[in-house]
Amino acid sequence: MALYVALSQIAVFLVLPTDDDTTRVELIVTVALTSVALVLAHRIAFQISARLAQQSRTNSKRIVGAQAIGGCVTTGLAVVPVALFGVNGLVVANLVLLAFVCTVGYVAGRTAGMSRLRASGYVLGVMVTVLCVVFLKALVSH
Repeated sequence: MALYVALSQIAVFLVLPTDDDTTRVELIVTVALTSVALVLAHRIAFQISARLAQQSRTNSKRIVGAQAIGGCVTTGLAVVPVALFGVNGLVVANLVLLAFVCTVGYVAGRTAGMSRLRASGYVLGVMVTVLCVVFLKALVSH
């Protein structure tokens, strides 16, 4: 879930209106509420799809806990740069979120038994894919 929220935030932050009238507090609230909404949307979607796939209720405390922690981490990664740097913090937040996604991608590759070189290539592929999606999102939004 944390990866989904991080990738979604990157796309959302590109189209977030940041005029001169936007205060730092308004921006922080917008970023935080966007993150919380994404976490809740993912949780609901996960619950519905898990029930459909398993034909049972999936309310494992471990799963819910991991999703909550992932949501808090990505929210923090997004909010802290905005709190520190205001509107410019959106760029920093996007870079931090991209670094987070790449780090998780590298760890996932290494955990799956990939060499360092192959895991790095995997991260490069993730970065290119994310940047292409972000570029397309930016083109569509303007």
